[in-house]
Amino acid sequence: KFGLLFSIGGGVPTQTDNGPVYFGDIVVSKLERDNSIAIQYDHDKTLESHFCRTGYLVQPPKVLLNAAQGLSIEQIITEDDLVPPHFQRINTRIPMLRKYRYPGPDRDNQYRSDYPHRVRGSPCHICVCDPLQRTMIAAHGLYVVHHRTIATSEKVIKDSWLRDKLYKSHGALCFKIEAAGVMNDFPFLIIRGISDYADSHENDGWQGYVSASAATYARQL
Repeated sequence: KFGLLFSIGGGVPTQTDNGPVYFGDIVVSKLERDNSIAIQYDHDKTLESHFCRTGYLVQPPKVLLNAAQGLSIEQIITEDDLVPPHFQRINTRIPMLRKYRYPGPDRDNQYRSDYPHRVRGSPCHICVCDPLQRTMIAAHGLYVVHHRTIATSEKVIKDSWLRDKLYKSHGALCFKIEAAGVMNDFPFLIIRGISDYADSHENDGWQGYVSASAATYARQL
């Protein structure tokens, strides 16, 4: 009667009650005042950085929302992260599973919002992106879970200006391509791992680790 929809998505490099948002963190859809768990948006490519809200996704059964809240409370009370044991079941020493390893903070390409990528199709460490424009990320171990609004669309966001505008206007912390019509036919709790910052600096190196992180959180939930 309901499901968990977990995958990867683009995040906003900001600060929440649980700390900074980094690559590898998890965003769980949060129930908003209009009883939606996510917003639907679209933007017109003919108008640079123009977007409009087109709808919302209905909330899943309370059993899922209560379970997500209960997991957060349990971790606070016990001061113990309940998810890592599931992640440790993945033997990343096996060649086929190495893509699920933690890439490390030096692979977290967080650039200033006003600094676009320099060479399209070329990774940041190969092209001429200025390393001085990067935000230095300290090693922070396993992911942090953030409960915030998730925005869905049929088009991907690769624009830091639009990303920040959606965050400021709607509180959207994570962005993902979805078939929104299908999602409204079946209630989901949405779980997203942050594998990029929804900007022009593409980074595929985190997708394996992040997808595994989202799956292990869903398993514990």
